[in-house]
Formats: sequence, C-alpha cells, structure tokens
Amino acid sequence: MRTPLALLAATLWVMGCGGQATDHPVSATPEPTSASSTGSASGATSSTGTSASSGDASTGSTGSASASTGSTGSTGSTGSTSASTGSTGSTGSRSAGSGSTGGTTGPGAPGDFEPVGTVMVATTGVNLRQGPATSNRVVLVVPSGGQVTVFFDGHARDGFFNVSFGGIHGFTYGSYYRLISVPSAGGTPTVREDALERAEMGMGYSYWWGHGRFDPGGVTPSTVGTCSGSCPNCTHGGGYGGDCSGLLGKVWSLGNADLSVDGHPYATYDFYNAHSAWHDVSRAAVQPGDALVYNIDGAGHTFVYESGDGWGSMWAYECKACSQGCVHDLRTASTAYKGIGRDGW
Repeated sequence: MRTPLALLAATLWVMGCGGQATDHPVSATPEPTSASSTGSASGATSSTGTSASSGDASTGSTGSASASTGSTGSTGSTGSTSASTGSTGSTGSRSAGSGSTGGTTGPGAPGDFEPVGTVMVATTGVNLRQGPATSNRVVLVVPSGGQVTVFFDGHARDGFFNVSFGGIHGFTYGSYYRLISVPSAGGTPTVREDALERAEMGMGYSYWWGHGRFDPGGVTPSTVGTCSGSCPNCTHGGGYGGDCSGLLGKVWSLGNADLSVDGHPYATYDFYNAHSAWHDVSRAAVQPGDALVYNIDGAGHTFVYESGDGWGSMWAYECKACSQGCVHDLRTASTAYKGIGRDGW
C-alpha cells in the first residue's frame, strides 16, 4: 500500500525481526526559555519571571508559557491563573479543586497516585510525551482545558502520569492539572492496559536477537545493553533486551510471563502462520494490545499496536533494529502486514 513488496523485502533481515516502513515522527513542541509578558503563565518563565524546578508546560498560542527543559517559573507580568475550591464527596470521590499553578501542588491537584480512570483537566497547554521525562519526544500538546484520563497503574513517575487523551496514550506532568473526577473504588486496568504497560516496560532497551528479557522496574544505564553489527550476525552486550517477537511474547504473556526471565517462544513465522494463542484481526479493527506482523520468505517483523489508523499512521511499541533498540514510535506498515490479536481479549 505504501511500500512496494519487493523493495520492502530487500530491506529485511532473514528470520525473526527485520526492517520496516520509514517512521513519521511528530514534531516536538520545544520547552522555551521565555514567554510573552502579556499572556497568562502556568509553570512558565515570563519576561519578568524567574525559573523554578520540575515542570513540563508547553507554549500556548496567546503567550501562555512553558517551562524551559523541565523547569517551571513564576506567573507572567499581567497574567494569572485560578481555580475553584473543591470538596470531598460522600462516596469518597474527589471533586476538582484549586488547580495546580506553575507546578505548585494545591487542593484538587493530583498526588503521586491517582486511580486508573481518574479524569484531570489541564490548567495550561501541557506536553504529552512518549516517556516520563522531558528528554522524551513530544507526541502532542494537551490544550488548556483539555481532559485526560489516567491510564495503567496510576502511579506518577517523577511527576509524570501515563494518560489517555483523545485515544492517544503518553506521559504528561501532573502538576499542570487539577482533578475532575476520581473513581471512588479505584480503577482496575483491563487486560489490554496491562499488555501496553508491559510493552512500555520494554522500551529503551537494546535489540537482542532471539531473546526477550526486560526489567519491570524500567531501563537504567546499567541494564540498557548494547547491540552492534547487522542481525542476525550481531553482537549483544548485557542481560536485558529483546527482538520484535521476543517483546510480543512478553506483552502477550506467552511462555514465562515474568518479564525478567528471558524468553522467546515464537518467531514472526509463528505469529504470521500459526494460531497457537492468537487469531487474525482486521487492520481496520485493531485495538490497543493487538499486533501487526508479516513474514515473507523467512524475513519478518512484528510490533505491538497502541493507537492510530491501522491502515495509516500508528503508535507502536517495537524492538526495531540493532541500531535503534526497543522504541515507542509513530509508524506506518505496508500491505505485507496483517493484524493479530491475543485469544480471550
């Protein structure tokens, strides 16, 4: 559909995982060093303000400001922000209160944990990122007044919550939100949310041909691993990482479900041709946690679908290549790929 089959096959490695269509990254909204003096500022550095610590607001079109590389600042010279005082409901759910302004936690602002399903509203334009740090790429900007829903386990990672906004998942800095609603009994992640959480835990690791092992605590400089050469004739260093089918095996809990135990029960040939614990899914109907796979003449690749157009641009989790490792990216897929889903989901 987008890549001729002969050209695609020429770019692939034999056996297991191979190359794929060119990625189409979203342009990031930078963290500016200053903002307009006439706009309202929330966690920004204004023309008369000073910078502070820990923030991730984005630049607004009317001068509302963003912090410079993870910093927050004071209110602009003429702008201000405010929110209403909230209260605790009789059923235990919390209503929206005085919102967080400029990264300062107040009543109604999210804490270090908010149950899955909690709805928060942005008090300024806030970046939605691929990972829980300002070093991660910006997916989009949640506008002021935009509502996000807490996703996965509800725990903030260095202040960043994993949220869903308009069907797109990512990480956003909680101090720029105030609570709208919190489930009184908490939320229970679905099997698909659990699967995407496992996929997220695999991101950042090195590509490891024929393997699948990831630390549930997240990648660190000592566990990221290395990969050099051209796979399958590549050299891996370290005890963690995986290839494309190794990651899918862990995401779908095939074989040993423990992420920290090395496992690689199936290759792309199996995912494409067999139906051991999965079934074919129309690409027009893929859901979060499904996968796309192809295998032609011994060459193949697979990735975990997160969101987007199954026939267009999709957010995906994949262990991509020796030079790229395991990444969360925006990509397309040629007509050689088909959709597959885990049985019982």
